[in-house]
Amino acid sequence: MTTIAVMGIVTFLNLLILKVKFENDRIPDLILDVCGLLVLVYIFGGTLGGSLVAMIASLLLSIYLWFFPPKLMA
Repeated sequence: MTTIAVMGIVTFLNLLILKVKFENDRIPDLILDVCGLLVLVYIFGGTLGGSLVAMIASLLLSIYLWFFPPKLMA
């Protein structure tokens, strides 16, 4: 039961960060975040523990990209 609660909180925080990035026009940041989330869910998906690891890793990636956004080539 605790695992499901943690997953809910982590998912909410992750989606909140993605929403704020979208509203602030940080589209390259957002695309990289979503791609990272999809890859992590694919790799770790299938089990509840794997999904939890993927969501936490995705949240940490979102936080990292918030402070260090990707630099695009001009």
